[in-house]
Amino acid sequence: MATKKKIAMILFVAIMTVLCCCVLSACNSKIKVIFNTQGGSAVQSQLKNKGEKAEQPETPVRSGYVFDGWFSTDDFSDEFDFETVLDEDVVLYAKWIKQYNVVFNTMGGSEVETVLITEGALLEAPQTRPAKDGYNFSGWYTDIACSNAYGFSTPVNSDMTLYAGWSQKVYFSVQFFAGKYDENSQWQPFGDIVWVEEGAAVQKPETPDTIVDGALHKQWVFSEWDKSIDSVNENLKVYAIYTEEDEPTRYVLGGWGTADDPYILSDALDLQVFI
Repeated sequence: MATKKKIAMILFVAIMTVLCCCVLSACNSKIKVIFNTQGGSAVQSQLKNKGEKAEQPETPVRSGYVFDGWFSTDDFSDEFDFETVLDEDVVLYAKWIKQYNVVFNTMGGSEVETVLITEGALLEAPQTRPAKDGYNFSGWYTDIACSNAYGFSTPVNSDMTLYAGWSQKVYFSVQFFAGKYDENSQWQPFGDIVWVEEGAAVQKPETPDTIVDGALHKQWVFSEWDKSIDSVNENLKVYAIYTEEDEPTRYVLGGWGTADDPYILSDALDLQVFI
């Protein structure tokens, strides 16, 4: 009886030993993939068999940073390839790039949204310039006094605020004159006074009418304005320049007339002459 008990005990120990070896063997064949997010949101580890591949997890998040990949070394010299066949435990490290806030203070102008930019990147000037009644936008500055213009070729390495510079708009008056063609005639305002912003162009008014002197059989035709109005930088008085011409006339039985207003008698002889 004692012999049977000893044999049973030996068999039990042997079976347990085999089971333990099987369990240990199974455990040893599993590979653990650990994700070190380095301050980012947690990523669950993965347990894989030898010869399998790690699954790329959801991208972790970290306030103030942008995720830049998983690396097999903590100095980020070797980016991990998720097509790699696993044969041992592995720790993967999340790489982060710092992000900075760039605030645009428009100093009373229209709003420009804050920009989030990665460390070392170049900031682009906002596509839409701010607007402010009565002022011209003069650029972005690093100081509130707007004495130091910001260079958009400078890499961003910190949070910062940029300030909008403004210069007050200046306007000039432009008055057109027409009607003076000789010493006995006088200049007359031609249209209303036009107010134009400094440096802007003025739209030319309609062409002044031709001046006709029937008694002299002469006419004065508008040629041009005496000043350039493409860029106004002062108050201007702009005068019409006329070219003197012989008036085309027509003589018919009964008197003189002009080409536009002939003196016509019914059934009269019609000749066009120039005096």
